[in-house]
Amino acid sequence: MRVSSFAHATEDLDKVVRAIQNMNPQELMGGIHTDRVRGHYGNQIIACHATFAGRSKAERFFNHLWANLSSLDRALLHSRAESQIDKSGTLHIRLGKQEALKGKFILKDDEPIKVEILFVGWDRRQSITEQVKIRMTEPQ
Repeated sequence: MRVSSFAHATEDLDKVVRAIQNMNPQELMGGIHTDRVRGHYGNQIIACHATFAGRSKAERFFNHLWANLSSLDRALLHSRAESQIDKSGTLHIRLGKQEALKGKFILKDDEPIKVEILFVGWDRRQSITEQVKIRMTEPQ
């Protein structure tokens, strides 16, 4: 499980960190790690990420995220599940950074917070995509 985003030179690093923290139920939150990197044009960028492992944590995070998405975003994510889950079983979601800072979870591709949830240890008789889609339709 990984949640990540970038803080560009024009952004307040504390706000980007707070937006990432808002994505996580508090009991799951570890530290947020930062790395200074250079952009394509030599500009300074700070990569921010939080990771945690374990099926129960991933499920709690997924349930927290799912419960806080609008019904429209849930329907959109459900319909896009085939393209959002890669061959390793990782669900890739992009959420608005500014909205996350305000505690709202909204699907958005511009300057996103990237969420990657690896689903492992599931029933191998059924595709992971189908299992995730079923999970998306179950009441939380």
